[in-house]
Amino acid sequence: MDKGTQNQSAAEYKETEIYNKALTSFSDGIEKIGESIKIPLEKLETGNYSEEELVTIFAYLKVRKQYFRSGYFKERICRRLKKCCLNEDQKETLRIIIIEQINYARREFSAIMHLIPWVSSNDFEEKLKKHGETGNLFIKGRVDRIISTYFKDRR
Repeated sequence: MDKGTQNQSAAEYKETEIYNKALTSFSDGIEKIGESIKIPLEKLETGNYSEEELVTIFAYLKVRKQYFRSGYFKERICRRLKKCCLNEDQKETLRIIIIEQINYARREFSAIMHLIPWVSSNDFEEKLKKHGETGNLFIKGRVDRIISTYFKDRR
């Protein structure tokens, strides 16, 4: 923040050109993200999707940036992915995304975890357990709950 804006109130700052440019830039960025996912999501929902659109969908799930309605989009994607016939490479990509999501647990966390039965593999439970061996108690707790929910039949 420059010296000219340090002593301004929040209301005064919101009237500045710097604030308005930042707000416009942010809004434009959100529109671009929304547009980049709109067509692939529509095609995923109709079942008429290509490999390229799946890659876009996976990249969108992997992005951790949040903006208005991003969690809702991710939840919609997860519901549709359950109906897709994925190859092993695509399932592995989703397994990686699932493990990464354990660290952040945002709105879409449950929807992404609900993909586990569709993408699970013989070694996925072991990968989850290894991920839970971090010193972070929140991550360990999430991993323990995931294993007890989705892998209880294997015990």
